[in-house]
Amino acid sequence: MVGRGGFGVVYRGHLKLLGRQVAVKKILKVIGDGHKGFFAEVSTISEAKHKNLVKFFGWCCRGRS
Repeated sequence: MVGRGGFGVVYRGHLKLLGRQVAVKKILKVIGDGHKGFFAEVSTISEAKHKNLVKFFGWCCRGRS
């Protein structure tokens, strides 16, 4: 685990097929219209470019787990 926030945790991972290091954020708590907030965050992160941030690669939704 790399970090923890109010809505979830962030893990460090590695995509073997692509040879890339990744950060994986797992949402643990959705409040109210949380999906709207999730997509707003995805949009913001995908446009962010900074030397201390990992490049946005993609997202997925896997039910409730």
